[in-house]
Amino acid sequence: QRAELVHTQDERGATALHSAAYTGHAAVVKALVAAGANVHSRTDDGDTVLHCAATQGHAGAVKALVGLGADVHAQTGNGFTALHDAAQRGHVEVAKALVALGAELNMQGDSDGCVLHIATLGGNVEMVKVLVELGADVHAKEKDGFTALHHAGMEGHAAVVRVLVGLGASVHDRQQNGATALHLAAQH
Repeated sequence: QRAELVHTQDERGATALHSAAYTGHAAVVKALVAAGANVHSRTDDGDTVLHCAATQGHAGAVKALVGLGADVHAQTGNGFTALHDAAQRGHVEVAKALVALGAELNMQGDSDGCVLHIATLGGNVEMVKVLVELGADVHAKEKDGFTALHHAGMEGHAAVVRVLVGLGASVHDRQQNGATALHLAAQH
């Protein structure tokens, strides 16, 4: 009966392990897994335990979970990995930890955005710099031709535009309808 408790889910499908990861309690994460909790369990929305820790910026819990077998490449329903979530939220230390633990920087999610594109949409200059330093491709294109620079221009993130251009992003790249980042910046 005690072992069943670690598998009990709330109304969102989250287990106690999801809650421990979400709040960053690495010691509780380890104890729950030792008691039989499934490190691969998902909420009804498709979030893994690792996604919960990454979304909230808990590098210690992220490291513990990966050490216990969590998959750094697991994707949610929209194709996001834990690294996408960390990049979107600006959690630099979590992003560094995930890359060190084997997360793929240039993996495209089902929603077509690679990690650098997601960070660019958020306007986080530090995250963009770190991702490129770690090996993210500033020239990566989505199916429609969008690059990180297109996203930065479209969102009006001038500081990110300057950083990306300084890191070698091409101002001449065109997306599917022929627009450059400058076209998109002028529209928004």
